[in-house]
Amino acid sequence: MDVLNKRSNRKFIIAGVVCCLVTLTLLTLMTRLGGTCQIHHSPVPPYLDKTAQIKHPRKMDENKIEVDELLQKIRVISDKIRQLEHKIEPSDQELDASNTTNWNNNWDKMENINRTVLYKTHITLVVGGESKGGQITPKGLRQMSQTAVAIRDIYQQRTVRIIHAEDHSSKRSAIEISRVTHGVISQDSLLDGGYPGTPDPVVNETALPLMDIRGYVEFRDSARLEAGFRRFIHHGEKMEYGTVLVAPEVVVKYFILRSLQLPVSMWQRLSLETGSISTIRVEVHHGVLVSAIGSIGHLTKE
Repeated sequence: MDVLNKRSNRKFIIAGVVCCLVTLTLLTLMTRLGGTCQIHHSPVPPYLDKTAQIKHPRKMDENKIEVDELLQKIRVISDKIRQLEHKIEPSDQELDASNTTNWNNNWDKMENINRTVLYKTHITLVVGGESKGGQITPKGLRQMSQTAVAIRDIYQQRTVRIIHAEDHSSKRSAIEISRVTHGVISQDSLLDGGYPGTPDPVVNETALPLMDIRGYVEFRDSARLEAGFRRFIHHGEKMEYGTVLVAPEVVVKYFILRSLQLPVSMWQRLSLETGSISTIRVEVHHGVLVSAIGSIGHLTKE
């Protein structure tokens, strides 16, 4: 509503400026023409009064030149008004910024809990290694070996808890990470991939479900993705271990957008490589910091 009011105010200002300029131009035109022509007034209109005489007439071509000059000035003023309107009109970025709401501190419904029992949570999200036909490839295994070393460097001596989705790539990726970090593995179906909803904009139409079943798939998968986010991304108790979530790309993108309180319809605007690492840190005072999105600096090029 504020944006609409601002736009209306801008339009009223522009309309006022236009009226003033047009009025001044018309007054100038009338003054010049009035100074060159004096009309004899009579009780009847001049075009009916045959006795009406024009005193001190100028040549028609001179009057035409003056009128043309004034019309040209009016065109110049109109062009300047259009430029002014373009500058005053708010851009799409300004409108988007004005439509954003304040950060919701109670996003995980823990605002009323005593902060002395809340601890910041550090979650590492890993996109499973490259796969073809539902099976992880040799390149995917090499990717996860390098990713596992990077995760070991992140958590150092801390115990790592590894939770993976049910697909083969996530499962084999979690095993490879556990081999290097000696982490404890578990599986959770809430990390399975799915369809979060219609993306805005649509970047890859082939990645979307068929139109006939799109509504049902969104109804089914979006609820599971949201349930997975609420299970894993929140303030936690004091933990002596690190949490690593191994899941398909769409799950990682969904968790990142929800953590930043951004619309999940933006999910196709992000592109994450296989074997990439993203990190989410939930602060004690209800803030969320995403310190890495799709980091692949630990992977060697092949």
